[in-house]
Amino acid sequence: MYQRFRDWRDDITFDRVLERLHVRLNQEGLIDLDTWAIDSTAMRAIRASSSAGKKGGPEEPVDHALGRSRGDLTTKIHMVCDANGVPLRFLLSPGQASDISKVQALLDQVRIPGKPGRPRKRCRWLLADKGYDAEHLRQYCDRYRMRPVTLLRTLKRKTKSGLPRLFDRPKYRQSSSGCSAG
Repeated sequence: MYQRFRDWRDDITFDRVLERLHVRLNQEGLIDLDTWAIDSTAMRAIRASSSAGKKGGPEEPVDHALGRSRGDLTTKIHMVCDANGVPLRFLLSPGQASDISKVQALLDQVRIPGKPGRPRKRCRWLLADKGYDAEHLRQYCDRYRMRPVTLLRTLKRKTKSGLPRLFDRPKYRQSSSGCSAG
């Protein structure tokens, strides 16, 4: 089973399956192109899945996406989906990876083929939890004319110049009914 997974990963079978799903759903108007949500979850790995064995053992190769998180071996699944819960893209990382560290790479990989022309790569609204409250995500969203809707962390911050960022609670609540990886 693992060998088949590796083969499909290496020959981009997973990417082609997801693309075909997107084409079909987009033709039927079932993908929300305006509102996307992003989240992640950590999955604990069984001890036998890793050559790392006990703490202090050899480091896991990066392509295994296994890492130590709170003492256990875990893999983190980062996902972006539309407001209807349709997965648009996902990536795996070692469990100790922070949510915000993978957001740009994840969003840059989204491509929704549909009508003739270039595939859709950006949304109008991006819903996320506190783990994504960071200035560099807001700058990224500004660059691509996306509006981030994230819960604000409770840390004290310096005031930024420009227009204040407002939290859109009704828009954010869409994420609880759509995409939620964890």
